[in-house]
Amino acid sequence: MSSFPEELPARWLDSGLLSPGTSGLAEEMLRRSARHVGVQDAAIWLASESHLIPLIGIGPNSEGFLGNFQQPLSVGLISLVHASGQGLCENAIGENPQHSALLDQQLGIRTESMIALPITVLGHPVGVVTCVHTRVPESQAPVERFDLNSMAEFEFATACIARFFEADLLTNLP
Repeated sequence: MSSFPEELPARWLDSGLLSPGTSGLAEEMLRRSARHVGVQDAAIWLASESHLIPLIGIGPNSEGFLGNFQQPLSVGLISLVHASGQGLCENAIGENPQHSALLDQQLGIRTESMIALPITVLGHPVGVVTCVHTRVPESQAPVERFDLNSMAEFEFATACIARFFEADLLTNLP
């Protein structure tokens, strides 16, 4: 493939270009890693021209944002991860001024810690994988944190998901 179609992530979202088999593999990889690190909520976000749009979500909060939320590319840590191509592990997310609480407000939760990693396909950013520890705002429970092993697990998952997407792209694009 000589040039990367920049509109590809949006085409995956709009046309169902991503095959059901690839979506299933990506979701299973996400579930496996979430179980491994003990997190309930994780998602795969794909980039459109102006937003990150959740494609796959697992956990108790996924129904509240799949198809109902888009993260503007101009705000928030996951947008920063997408733009920079650099992953992050943030265990005090509420203290980070770049955190966007838009989704938290919609879901009535508070994100406490997050891992966010860029999805790169054929050398181009197409989205982000996230996993989060959340709780209801009034909870007094101790904050759950991620460690380096959690980050390594989701780096592996994200690399696999990106390869699934690449295989699908190389197989299904004209």
